[in-house]
Amino acid sequence: MAGGAAVLLMQVSQTIAKHMPDCEIIELHHDKKLDAPSGTAIRTADLITEADNEHVARAIAKILDDPNALAARNAWREAVDRGEALFNDTKLGATGKSCASCHSASSLRNVEDAYPKFDPVRKRFVDLNEAINYMIQERMKGTPLPPNDQRYFDLLAYIKTLK
Repeated sequence: MAGGAAVLLMQVSQTIAKHMPDCEIIELHHDKKLDAPSGTAIRTADLITEADNEHVARAIAKILDDPNALAARNAWREAVDRGEALFNDTKLGATGKSCASCHSASSLRNVEDAYPKFDPVRKRFVDLNEAINYMIQERMKGTPLPPNDQRYFDLLAYIKTLK
């Protein structure tokens, strides 16, 4: 590696290490290289080790102790729990079936990434909310969820945890 590039790499590594405490140095050379690991790799490792990661730990601790962050985490857990209950609730429709009757949790992993999705029957794109309401109305013979209904957001929260 050219000298200037090596120095730049070492400086950048030290700066990045302050924000990413877990890293790995991978060095690739020809099989005739005499000094392996190279002096550059050794010096880079030393600079990374010297980097001050304490501020990252303080920032994480501050976030974890923040009452607003704690309230948001608790609200998320509650939404996920309500969403899971709705996913298994046969009262969303009149057929005695729930979402879980037709969809296994594993089949819905990353489903939100597929939307919006083109619907060949409607000849247009539909979002996940519309797809969920279609299932409730057409398959379960229930009443679609109104826009901005908390139950929809709870179902989405549960679905997002299936990743």
